[in-house]
Amino acid sequence: MASSPAAVSNINLATQAIQALLKSPNFSAQSLGTPTGAVTVNPDNVGYRQMYQQGAIYWSPATGACAVHGTIFQKWASLGYEKSTLGYPTTNERGSGPAATAVLDNTPQRTSYFQNGSITWSQATGAVVEGVAMLKATVAVPSFHIEQIRSQHTDTLYATSKIQVYSESGKLLSDLPSVTEHFPDHGSGDTVQCNAIPPVNLEIPMPSSHFSPGGLLIWTFTINNSNQSSSSVISAVDKAATTLATALSGDAIKDLIKPLTGLVGAGGSSSSGGSTGSGDDGSDDSGGTGKTDDSASSSLEGAGILLAAAAAVEGLISLINFLTANCNGYVFQYSWKIRARDLFNQITPGRVWTPKISDPGTNSPAGCGKNSHYTTTFVFRETPAAPGH
Repeated sequence: MASSPAAVSNINLATQAIQALLKSPNFSAQSLGTPTGAVTVNPDNVGYRQMYQQGAIYWSPATGACAVHGTIFQKWASLGYEKSTLGYPTTNERGSGPAATAVLDNTPQRTSYFQNGSITWSQATGAVVEGVAMLKATVAVPSFHIEQIRSQHTDTLYATSKIQVYSESGKLLSDLPSVTEHFPDHGSGDTVQCNAIPPVNLEIPMPSSHFSPGGLLIWTFTINNSNQSSSSVISAVDKAATTLATALSGDAIKDLIKPLTGLVGAGGSSSSGGSTGSGDDGSDDSGGTGKTDDSASSSLEGAGILLAAAAAVEGLISLINFLTANCNGYVFQYSWKIRARDLFNQITPGRVWTPKISDPGTNSPAGCGKNSHYTTTFVFRETPAAPGH
């Protein structure tokens, strides 16, 4: 019986995708061994596979071509391959830890992500199946540098961090309380350490398919100069940060943002700082651009624009007026809106991403100092595995 045109088309797509993966400069096929057969349709009549001595490359229209091998492949096979609850693989097998590369057997821990979970292997635990696949990341703001203060003599500062994590479908999974640190007077040229804003360990859902972006991390960080009472400022900036983070998660303020995207100095600019760790070339290929792209799975939004938009949406104009009275005002405003797939590519395996964001600030009122200029260092890293994992 002749194959249908759709079947012929899919096997061609699968073959091309598998060959492209094998030729990719970032992929090593040595752990797979040599092929033991041609590209073959799977029992579900949806995807295709090519078997190798020590594993296989699986392809489906939803996930693309991904390799699984070794003990993880054996565990997945024992569960029923693509017909198991895990479904198809959505990433190639990845190592973790300081000695890790993309596909090597000598790494301390390896993970393959699937549509509905993951399998992680280590010498201590063997192959362990987990439920919804999560990217485990740690984020931090170690310091910021003051190129120019806003006031005439010194700036009195309040730095606020607010983090939310959403599922791929937009469900709020984690809404961490705002954290605000008060800094006494500081002048131009100072580098300020953020000691009371601790690193945060996060779990962000990995993509459910090869073409989906995964869960969403929204992280707003602001620094406000204010001579108001400490308790009043902390309450105000916490409320503003929460409102902004919530607004960023949806489409409520997109129409307000678009007319403002041409404003100069409305948001911070990025200096990547690259990623460090095994297998990294120091390049920065996702995030950290300072550009807004609604169609991309990762985008960085200038919080100066978005704060005004969020305030308009939520009726917080009076709050903004309070924070910007006299010589008071925001001296640094930035929000990360980054998807799990892009963050995964930046921080795994075992890498550290340290983008630096520079914000020239807002116009300083007459009688105050010059326009402020602050630069903040952010840190994103893969969360180290717990002992025994």
